[in-house]
Amino acid sequence: MTDLLIQAINRSLSASWLILAVLALRILLRNAPKWIRPLLWGLVAIRLACPILPQSMLSLLPESEPVSPRIILDSTPGISTGIPAINQAVNPILSGSLTAAPGASANPLQIWLPILAAIWLIGVTALLLGALVSLLRLRRRIGTAIVLRKNILQSEAVPTPFVMGLIRPKIYLPFWIEEAALPYVIAHEKTHIRRGDPWWKALGFVLLAVYWFHPLLWVCYALFCRDIELACDEAVIRTMTPPQRADYSQALLCCSTGRPFFPACPLAFGETGIKGRIAAVLRYKKPALWAAVIAIATCAAAAAAFLPNPVQPSYHPEDNPIQSATVQWGEHPDRNLSAAQISELESRLRLLSGMRRSNEAEGLTPLYSLVVQTEDQTVWKFDNYSETRPLVFTQYEGKGYQITDPDFCDYLRRVCTGEDIAPAQPSASLPLTEQSAGDFIAATLRTLTLYEDGAVSFSLPGQIPSSGDPNTRLTISLSATYATDPGSYTIQRLLDWETGWQDGDSYRGQLDLTQGELEGLSMRVAFQTEVEEGLYQEFAANFLELHPPFSYGQPAAFSPPSVTITPQGRQTRLTYSLQDGTCFVLSLSLPDGLSLTRSADSDFGTPVLLLQQLEDTIGTISLYPFGSSDRETLESAVSPAEDLLPMPVFSPIALSNHAGYEDYQVRRSSDTGACATARYLWQDLQHSAGAAAEAPWLQADCVLAYDWSVLPYFVEIQTADGLLSQASLAALAESISLNPA
Repeated sequence: MTDLLIQAINRSLSASWLILAVLALRILLRNAPKWIRPLLWGLVAIRLACPILPQSMLSLLPESEPVSPRIILDSTPGISTGIPAINQAVNPILSGSLTAAPGASANPLQIWLPILAAIWLIGVTALLLGALVSLLRLRRRIGTAIVLRKNILQSEAVPTPFVMGLIRPKIYLPFWIEEAALPYVIAHEKTHIRRGDPWWKALGFVLLAVYWFHPLLWVCYALFCRDIELACDEAVIRTMTPPQRADYSQALLCCSTGRPFFPACPLAFGETGIKGRIAAVLRYKKPALWAAVIAIATCAAAAAAFLPNPVQPSYHPEDNPIQSATVQWGEHPDRNLSAAQISELESRLRLLSGMRRSNEAEGLTPLYSLVVQTEDQTVWKFDNYSETRPLVFTQYEGKGYQITDPDFCDYLRRVCTGEDIAPAQPSASLPLTEQSAGDFIAATLRTLTLYEDGAVSFSLPGQIPSSGDPNTRLTISLSATYATDPGSYTIQRLLDWETGWQDGDSYRGQLDLTQGELEGLSMRVAFQTEVEEGLYQEFAANFLELHPPFSYGQPAAFSPPSVTITPQGRQTRLTYSLQDGTCFVLSLSLPDGLSLTRSADSDFGTPVLLLQQLEDTIGTISLYPFGSSDRETLESAVSPAEDLLPMPVFSPIALSNHAGYEDYQVRRSSDTGACATARYLWQDLQHSAGAAAEAPWLQADCVLAYDWSVLPYFVEIQTADGLLSQASLAALAESISLNPA
């Protein structure tokens, strides 16, 4: 919902420039044909209603996205309107009041934006409901209307003539209208219907309801309603004689209500701007051809200038490779980038996002710059003005842009300061503690970014915590899962327990999208100690998995998972908050004598709970992601009521060569899930002295539960073999319920 609010704010701010232009053109074109005004308001409607608009070099918009979609994650929130004076006035206020305090767990915008989104939605709902109630009340009032002829009805309950309806519009007239005025009134309302004005007014009100927070939109709607009446009047009187126009003006005066209907009500003959309309009718002169041509040309110019978005710089290395790239300190060249560095720069420029029109750096001297020249002699100059935070600007095609892509800003700093080619200066080590390890792992996972072309990147957030033990090291795994056929999957391992990481390292890899449809991207970061050769003990670890729909080009929104245990009589309520933002409630009835406690470990980035009997741990409750998160695959390939293990759900465990489930029996099911008992079998590879094939098989009792309408994870409750009777396991399975939090 916050994303929709930010989009609405950006569209309304971009439309403001077009609205101001239309207000000015209404004055300049006051003698032009009146039908040009609704056309101009139509441009505003297109700007507000269309989510995607083309880019054009002719665009006069200073910025198409003043509020970045990433503002909720920015450490110092700000806007980029393209007007330096506005930015300089607003941004200090925003950064001063919305910057997170040191050590705070959340950016203030992460709290306020959802609240504002809720208020916005309430406002939209209130306006639409108000319009609906108004129309229903009016429809009830005219329920006794009688037919005069065809779609024209008369009623004593209406104060003025009006048109109501969209599919089959009808004209409603009061009984008191004089016979002499009747032809003019009917001609006016029929013209409204012929021109489609009821549809345009309805669309205008819907847009007003969506953008109710923007004061200019209320002005626009009032003027729009007046302008469609003026245009309709002009269309009716075009062929009238002066005496007929005088009679038409008299009809307007007689039918004037003195007050407008509710804004969403039907088009009423005497609703708005009566004095101005009468004056326009009486002084009407047929517009000259040249006036109509100028009006059309002006409308076309306004569309070309304010409908398209401004062109954003883009780079395609395959069409225009880099010829040279030079680092400058101040105005003095320092060194040229090597061929390998240029190759990396080309790949980064191709993926560069987060460029916003800005001229705030004009007149300032940068600390350092990267000057890039391509084979077609295009020059990009990337300037950095701050040592403490990314403040990077570039010039392209004579226009200035600020770069807000944090990955590129960090890369520019490293390549210009030489950190990518020279070892960092030694510094005091950061002690490895549970707190420092957890913070480091979470910060690393938050940098995981997936791009539309299949590129993947992440970076290490500064210094790696160290215990001083060379056997304790940082390990990172990164893999992608692809769906090849329904129920079939393949895995690409980009990093497999990779070690040897250095402070501030960054990684960029490429997915092999030819393997199939991308189903998930998994990253695990851990600090491990090698206690024996080939035997590792984890000090701290966490896991992040991205599922469709993916947010391309944006770092992952990772937060450490948590679970709250709440006893409620015989029931136990487990409230989970997962790292991908999923929240749900697992309720179950534990067998007598068993209790739950939180484990320090996690599986697949989800919390693990320990089942305890007195002080002994006799089992676990774990969550595992589905093999497939595709709803269509689940609905077509899974039959929850059958005693047949559904592989699209359980494949992360069941497809292993060394583990799986047997004796799967459904105890309770619904259309989207089931609770079942099973046997979990696995090979004891850790204590096997010989080959894996000779390792002994062990087993445990299991309860499995899933519901894909709630979350894309299944629950595994595992207990020691034979500890609980089959009746107790069945009762436990039947007691489980999964619900959204």
